[in-house]
Amino acid sequence: MPFIIRLVAIFAFQLLTHSVINAQQRISGSVTDATGEPVPFATVFFANTTFGTSTTDKGLYTFSGFPPGKYDLIITAVGYKLFRVPVEIPKEGVVEQNIQLATENILLKAILVKPDTANWKKNFEDFKDYFLGKSYAARETIIQNEKDIHLFYDASAKTLVAHASKPIIIINRATGYVIKYYLNQFEYGAGGLFTIDGLPQFEAMTPNNKAEQKRWERRRQEIYLGSILHFMRSCQNQKLGKDGFKVFRAYRIPNSSRLPDEELNRKIKKIREERQTKGTRKPDSLSFFLWQQSLPLEIDSVVKGDLKVAEFCDVTDREFKTSTGLLKIEYKAKEDPAYAYLMGRIGRTTKQRSTLIIRKPLTIFSNGYYEDSHEVLMEGYWSWSERMATMLPLDYQPTAKK
Repeated sequence: MPFIIRLVAIFAFQLLTHSVINAQQRISGSVTDATGEPVPFATVFFANTTFGTSTTDKGLYTFSGFPPGKYDLIITAVGYKLFRVPVEIPKEGVVEQNIQLATENILLKAILVKPDTANWKKNFEDFKDYFLGKSYAARETIIQNEKDIHLFYDASAKTLVAHASKPIIIINRATGYVIKYYLNQFEYGAGGLFTIDGLPQFEAMTPNNKAEQKRWERRRQEIYLGSILHFMRSCQNQKLGKDGFKVFRAYRIPNSSRLPDEELNRKIKKIREERQTKGTRKPDSLSFFLWQQSLPLEIDSVVKGDLKVAEFCDVTDREFKTSTGLLKIEYKAKEDPAYAYLMGRIGRTTKQRSTLIIRKPLTIFSNGYYEDSHEVLMEGYWSWSERMATMLPLDYQPTAKK
């Protein structure tokens, strides 16, 4: 069963391909509590970037050096609820954002967590597979504070749920990043629907030598090429073909090769009853109808001819607005052999093929930030490849071709 992944805050991560970081972009402000008293030493950062700082002893903050666009500004402090607000930074813009934090209700938070301690080890291995992924990068990625993750498997709903009372600390030795991940929601359920909602904060690791730095740069670029990050940038610059992407419009239609559920259930029930009452065995018939039952109710009908950006985005001077529906995304490079193996194509890789299901129009800003990310699902290759071990920060820039 292919994974279906719901794009939420974790995946709002693209930026310009050729914007020059301008030191005139700056954000400043104050952080106070409900009484107006300053909150010292609070963590302030743009989600999914390496940009951030801490408040002073007077509750003040400022940081700069980021490209213009839209970001999620995050403030965290011990004893207070995490604060999140989208902020748009204009070109050569200085933005002031004063924040008031609310007190955290620790008791209520503890009541909502239902850890399954008896099966924690198995649940954690499953969590790692879904959260970090199964790519080569995942094999070099560890969760430093695994015991801070509370896991619960709901057998009736066949759903794995995770909570974390503290940020999850991810050490990625494949890409050279430490990620603090503030988890809001993690669910993996029946049918392959996978939902992650959270806010990552990136910090670049210090390499031991030049060889390690070059290895990180090579790995980052390998991950970037063909990723949804790369795709969004390509849309922004209207260079889909040049960058190796093809986009096709698709529609979901009934699967004419599959019998109706009512007929399948009736036939399967009849064969099983005959086995019990008369001892009649029709293995071939039963296998056929069970196979029919496993087929999807709907299949994708792909429209011939790849699209230009203007055919699925309303392009304006400041932003792109996408249309709704299904988009089939094809990238020129071959997929990971591990994904081909999962799909039953042992030793046979194809081009990277993914599906975006856009339920409501997206607005994509100049730095690639898009909203509402909750209204997007991924299927196909991206649903397998786009995990925490292959995340790159918003400020990542690929090495220029020589």
